[in-house]
Amino acid sequence: DVLITPEGEVRDRGKRLSTQAHEIDREEILRILEEDPEAVIIGTGMMNRVKIKDNARELVRERGILLYVYNSREAVTKFNEMWKEGRRVAAIIHITC
Repeated sequence: DVLITPEGEVRDRGKRLSTQAHEIDREEILRILEEDPEAVIIGTGMMNRVKIKDNARELVRERGILLYVYNSREAVTKFNEMWKEGRRVAAIIHITC
């Protein structure tokens, strides 16, 4: 799994921040928000196995940041579209299931 910063840097997701590989929690969202994105895209895998915990969704909403949740293929497409528009977008992409 990968995390993509608004500058286009690709990093290992570091699943240790989540309690499970198929969950994204508040701590993991805090990590990506440190990059100061205007939007966050979550790729939930090809079969939508990744779930975003309510506390993570709430944090994004509180900060006024756009949140897009798609299967991973659609998430990459959305990221590329926003990146080409010059938007400050970050992503967490689950690369399996």
